[in-house]
Amino acid sequence: MQRTRFTYYEVLGVPRGSSETEIKRAFRELARKYHPDMTPGVEGTKFMAIVEAYRVLSNPYKRQKYDREIAKTATHFAMQY
Repeated sequence: MQRTRFTYYEVLGVPRGSSETEIKRAFRELARKYHPDMTPGVEGTKFMAIVEAYRVLSNPYKRQKYDREIAKTATHFAMQY
């Protein structure tokens, strides 16, 4: 079984315990690299995934809620097998 979804941490390329500064740095680097206006021929969906990941992880409340969901999903997945 292949996993096709990535966590927001994986999208930004940062570990789960990253600081706000590390998340912002990763976002800015990836946004420059994948922005459709800056790099012709790059798909906008990759950029939108980066923006969505940053939107959630840069907000402490949303990040905490997201982390709880990840933990619940990981526990549920582990219990199935």
